[in-house]
Amino acid sequence: MVNLGSYWHANNITYRIVDKCRSMPLDQVKTIFRKAFDVWEEHTNLHFIYKDEGDVNMEIRFVTGDHGDGENFDGRGSILAHAYFPRYGGALHFDDDELWSPDKYGPGIDLYAVSVHEIGHSLGLKHSHERNAIMAPYYHKYTGNRLYLHVDDIAALNRLYGPNGVASKHWKFSNQNNDLPNICKHAVIDAIERLPNGTIYAFQGSYFWALNELGPLPGYPKRIEDYWPMKGPVDAIVTNSEGYTYIFKNDQYWMLNRLGRPIRGYPKAIKKGLIDIPTSTIDAALTWHFDDKPYFFKKSMYWKYSRFGLPKRWPRHTTEIFNEKGPKRIDAGMKFDEKSTYLFSGERYWKVTGFRYMKIAEGYPRLTARFWFNCDGISHPEK
Repeated sequence: MVNLGSYWHANNITYRIVDKCRSMPLDQVKTIFRKAFDVWEEHTNLHFIYKDEGDVNMEIRFVTGDHGDGENFDGRGSILAHAYFPRYGGALHFDDDELWSPDKYGPGIDLYAVSVHEIGHSLGLKHSHERNAIMAPYYHKYTGNRLYLHVDDIAALNRLYGPNGVASKHWKFSNQNNDLPNICKHAVIDAIERLPNGTIYAFQGSYFWALNELGPLPGYPKRIEDYWPMKGPVDAIVTNSEGYTYIFKNDQYWMLNRLGRPIRGYPKAIKKGLIDIPTSTIDAALTWHFDDKPYFFKKSMYWKYSRFGLPKRWPRHTTEIFNEKGPKRIDAGMKFDEKSTYLFSGERYWKVTGFRYMKIAEGYPRLTARFWFNCDGISHPEK
């Protein structure tokens, strides 16, 4: 069983890389740590948030030799890193004399594997006597491309932070760093899309949620910049009939391939890459299930996209979709499946039907918080 140290008095734990690694660029190191924190986050209600400035819970430093804490590093080999329990500040120190690699396939030390172990110490876990646990007193090999917590690690987390990350009754969480958005209190989304793999992603401000047909997946929200090729907020997102996804922000757009991976050469200016659509601050975008064509919304107007130029009679006024009692502007839109498309505005959403031209189905609008995020405590597969 893992021995226990102290614990954090907050659900939201912030971190920052204070001293950079010489072996790898900062953006790559940030990606590695995000992946390492995810190993712990998926088994708790703890959220790990990267901050570029200000006070943080965990400071990550790449240092050498005598670096001021009395725990000197010794050059390459032997001591690779150390971390401190929450009561001692929760800092993580890595020996910058080491040649670090982003994973187990590189020529150097696997920073990902070492980071996962050291984060456990920063959460309050001591070494385990279980040889296959993450918190065993050595870094062990793993299959595949990622690490998973052992049942012994999970049991230790539960003892410190309560089952599923809910605080034990005798622990009192403070309100510090409680800056994650509460989607149930403010269910206004900036963009939403269902990628070819079936996962739905909803964006709000600097964060995003992953959902399936039954509701939000555990471990969210997460910061956009940690997983996507831009910082939030984003304006719109749409996937075309060929499976390529376009993400819009201000006057630029990014492109993802069918696997959801960023394509090189982006971002590009909207006015240079796409024709006859708004060239900045698009409110919403979607592919309509009826004709598999992309549509773009801005203020009270919407455009039908064609690579051959804007079709006749476009753009059109959104009152043609809703009638005069509809919303003044659209915040987000999404093709859900081959039979349904949805529009979102404020805290409500509408199902789009129609033949040749969009119309609203009967029984709408509905509340986004209730039907998409299960804020009433019930799953709603029928949207």
